[in-house]
Amino acid sequence: MLMNNKWHYARPELAKQYATRLQDSLFSRIALIGSRRIGKTAFILNDLAPELISQGCLPIYISLWSDRSAPHMEFIAKFEAAIYALKNKTPISALMLTEVTKLSLGNSLLGKVDVEFKNTKAENNSLVLIRSLLSELIGLAKGQRVILLLDEIQHLVTDKAFEDFQYALRTMLDEVGHSISVLYTGSSRSGMNAMFANKDLPFYHSVQPVEFPVIDDGFVKFCVSKLAEYGLYYDGLQMLDFWRLTQNSPYWMIILVRHLVMQQSRLSTAIEQVNGMISEDGGFEVLLRKLSLLEKWVLIRLSKGEPLYSAQAYKDYQDSGCIASRSKVQTALSKLVTKRIITKLPDLSYLIEVEGLVSVIENQLA
Repeated sequence: MLMNNKWHYARPELAKQYATRLQDSLFSRIALIGSRRIGKTAFILNDLAPELISQGCLPIYISLWSDRSAPHMEFIAKFEAAIYALKNKTPISALMLTEVTKLSLGNSLLGKVDVEFKNTKAENNSLVLIRSLLSELIGLAKGQRVILLLDEIQHLVTDKAFEDFQYALRTMLDEVGHSISVLYTGSSRSGMNAMFANKDLPFYHSVQPVEFPVIDDGFVKFCVSKLAEYGLYYDGLQMLDFWRLTQNSPYWMIILVRHLVMQQSRLSTAIEQVNGMISEDGGFEVLLRKLSLLEKWVLIRLSKGEPLYSAQAYKDYQDSGCIASRSKVQTALSKLVTKRIITKLPDLSYLIEVEGLVSVIENQLA
């Protein structure tokens, strides 16, 4: 690891898997999709980047959210920093350490305020400069595999101002061909789908998006063991329930653990307070008002992997005050998809997009 962070849940085998794939020309363009706060960036910076470096690669991390109004400027800044490091024989891990530090600081802040600026179109001289810097970077790498780690790439489809940069970037990456690999990540499934599946956009069919593997339940045991180091012992099963209702979000679990360490309160009290933070952070008050009671119960059953159309399901719906039939449940599912709360996957299963929402709903209905 680049930084000794005892709260990071390492996934070395997954990192080796993706590091190997990215060096294979067949998998030189990979897009990982996952909802917000399920650990994508932490995995990239703490696990994947160090593994790539250990295998002799040159990873360059670029977040499209670092300069939201002018993302092309972030490419220039990161390429220039990498070139400077190579020329001065500075370990590339030093650049990654800066990003890990930013991530660590960012995760300690709730309710960060984004300052809105008018989005800026990339001028031709900037596009030429990016192309030149990328070419220079590949030359200085001297055979090392350059791997671009492009985080929140779907940001480029959020404004027409970024359209020229999209076309230029796609052209640049095509020109360097097999000289580099690219890992795209994004937290908006609709945005990623628009970027890679819309035939009218430049990145159409340039990559096959795949789901980012969520962290397994071992993370709960990991947190319980860390709490024990502070002499604090809590019910692992109750923490597991909270973990699953937040859709395996390490962000919110760490917030819960931090609260327990600082306040040493009852677990149920801490969970209630964190649920309040989740609701506020996600703007759930407005969202919850738009959900019918049946939609809420369908969402709860989906989160637990419980059948939606069984006799027990209909009994539960009715006991909770819902008038339910097969068609009404199907309508509830369709509305949840339309509201982008869930996504129907190719295997016909459903994925909950809004992390933490189920936990808030259960707390509301309790």
